[in-house]
Amino acid sequence: MIKISYQQICAYLEGKCNAKDLGHIEDLRREDPAIALLVELIDELKGKADSIKHWHPGDLQTNVEIDKELE
Repeated sequence: MIKISYQQICAYLEGKCNAKDLGHIEDLRREDPAIALLVELIDELKGKADSIKHWHPGDLQTNVEIDKELE
């Protein structure tokens, strides 16, 4: 079951989450240790988000760049 979407992860990484998604992510962070670890890793990657320009859902090249950073 997917608890957090790829778009939510990308928006969080880029600092563009809306209040609803931020609340959802914080709830998941408290409930699920795996999500907590993911969010902790994303927080470490936020400084690299500047290198990901003009992200659009479905943009394969950008998705590959984000996937590399998340690995």
